Amino acid sequence: MIAFGLVAALFAAQDSAMTQAEGHRASEAHGQDPAHFATARHAQHMLSDFIADAQAGRVAYETMTPEMAAAARPQEAGMLQFIAQAGALQSIEHVGEQNGGHAFTVTFDNGATSWLISINAENKIAGLGVQPVQ
Repeated sequence: MIAFGLVAALFAAQDSAMTQAEGHRASEAHGQDPAHFATARHAQHMLSDFIADAQAGRVAYETMTPEMAAAARPQEAGMLQFIAQAGALQSIEHVGEQNGGHAFTVTFDNGATSWLISINAENKIAGLGVQPVQ
């Protein structure tokens, strides 16, 4: 599997396992509640939405801060290839907090990956990173 890494400045701002079917469009679900945006559950939904969009061949830059979008654009082709090669999403499990973001193990048909995602008070992805589980 090809490793893809995307990291931008992380902001500091509950459930363990979730399948894609259990997710919802995080950007539409909770209005403007900054306290909710900081939760692991919301970060999990945002990550699920991000992966679903990427599996559909699209990077949802509108869900990112301008700085994050600027960091992601040059890596779009590699990211989409990485997601396509990973296979179907099996599960997303929150494994803790790190560097002001939420860490997840995301399992696909073709392997497991470690993700770090940070959501700011405006409900935008401020940081995102992925690597194979080691």
